[in-house]
Amino acid sequence: EIRVLNALITAGEAGLSMPELQKAVGKDVCKIGMGNCLKNKWAKKDKPSGKLIAIVTDGSKDEVKEQLIVLKEAPEGENNTKLLDGPAYVALKRRKLISLVTRKYYTIGRGPDYAPQRTKKAADLTKEMLESGKWKETPFKEYNFQTLGESVGGGYLHPLLKVRAEFRKILMEMGF
Repeated sequence: EIRVLNALITAGEAGLSMPELQKAVGKDVCKIGMGNCLKNKWAKKDKPSGKLIAIVTDGSKDEVKEQLIVLKEAPEGENNTKLLDGPAYVALKRRKLISLVTRKYYTIGRGPDYAPQRTKKAADLTKEMLESGKWKETPFKEYNFQTLGESVGGGYLHPLLKVRAEFRKILMEMGF
């Protein structure tokens, strides 16, 4: 928008038509900048000629540039969304001048069970461990009581249950 305003100021009171303005600042910049200049009341559109004329004669302060510089100079790793007020942050995000990037990082350090040499934990207490007294310094795996046991495989019906089911079926067919 500042580029469009500067182009209109240099054109003077005669103003610039849309093709002239597009030629001066570029098509994309013209489209966005013209809208913001009209919204901020820095420029007006002359109805008979259709030209844009600058209302503000001195170079206006570029607030968007200052906000972007504040964000750029902020230290990394901080929550930079707190540096700008809410509406300014939303306006920059809507114009796609900034985007929120979430960075996750992990800190790796030595835990309480760190050992330069890994030792395998014992799963069960054995007779030899009890006899030698080695069980006192041996690390054991922890039991997980939340796990389910192995599923029992399907079997066959007992022969007497088969006979009973057959009798029941015959009696049901007879109406009992």
